Amino acid sequence: MIYTRFYTPVTLISPISPDGRVRVLMSYGDGLEREYHISDLKADDGLNEIQAASDALANHLCRDCGQPMETIEQPQRQAPPLKVVTCKNKACALWSVTLSTDQYAKLTEGEWQEYRESVARLKKTLGYKS
Repeated sequence: MIYTRFYTPVTLISPISPDGRVRVLMSYGDGLEREYHISDLKADDGLNEIQAASDALANHLCRDCGQPMETIEQPQRQAPPLKVVTCKNKACALWSVTLSTDQYAKLTEGEWQEYRESVARLKKTLGYKS
């Protein structure tokens, strides 16, 4: 388990950046995203646990832009947590697409194209430049 220095449980949602910062999701309370330097985090198994969690996140790269995706484990009733990934790069054709890691690996090129078209419509509605 990973904690803040005040022992609030957190879940890493980004790999460690070159400057040592990482985005986390607060496990309880406000449930918001926060950014911490890794020196402000603690773990049951020390820095190795934090590094292992970061390495696992780095393995989930967006298929279109190649950027690391946000990864969150969603709790489920009577089942292990569901790992979902989302591309947060607004310039990417798959921006905001959120899928389980299983779904992400199984989609066909036609299904990916449907997601790209849906994102393009969303960006147009929101006034984003493609």
